[in-house]
Amino acid sequence: MLERYIEQQTAVFATLIDIRRNVKDIVTLSDDDIHNIEDIIKVLKPLKTATTLMCSQKHPTVSLIHPLKEMLLKQLEVCPNDSGLVSDVKQAISNDLKPRYSKDDTLSFLLNSSALDPRFKALSYIDAAARRNVYHSIGQNTVELHTILQSQVYY
Repeated sequence: MLERYIEQQTAVFATLIDIRRNVKDIVTLSDDDIHNIEDIIKVLKPLKTATTLMCSQKHPTVSLIHPLKEMLLKQLEVCPNDSGLVSDVKQAISNDLKPRYSKDDTLSFLLNSSALDPRFKALSYIDAAARRNVYHSIGQNTVELHTILQSQVYY
């Protein structure tokens, strides 16, 4: 919506002038407001990309969730040259996003799913220790499943 307003700003202003006939009666956004909107659009762009990606797939997979979350959190890190508004927006979104999918069993499931997906199997977005733990967990689960299948007799 903000992006569309920026694109159509001159048309909106021209329409308001045409309707009101008096420029003094028209209240529009200031240059600072426009600059703030442009900054917010830049902050929200990765969220739009992630949403479009998840919605455009006919069958989105669970293996996308954790890599996308980590990518978003990385994009939302506050930079020293960010304005106060941009920092606040990034911080608010990050604070809302960080606790999602963070319970141990859910996180383990998401990481295992990502590790088994050929697109993300390298798990390059997490540290080496966590990556080893994920691969070790998958190995243990495989051994347990193999043991269970070996103990069952099929006739």
